[in-house]
Amino acid sequence: MVNNIKEIAFEEAIERHLLNKGGHIKGDRNQFDSVRGIDSKALYS
Repeated sequence: MVNNIKEIAFEEAIERHLLNKGGHIKGDRNQFDSVRGIDSKALYS
């Protein structure tokens, strides 16, 4: 259980870095088309 908590914190740290320093934007998982591998709303905005 402790490892799972550490992994979640690690994933959150990666996401925070990518959003703040990496030029990434947070997408909406409901808009993501997993078949095509794109977020068409973000692609065309």
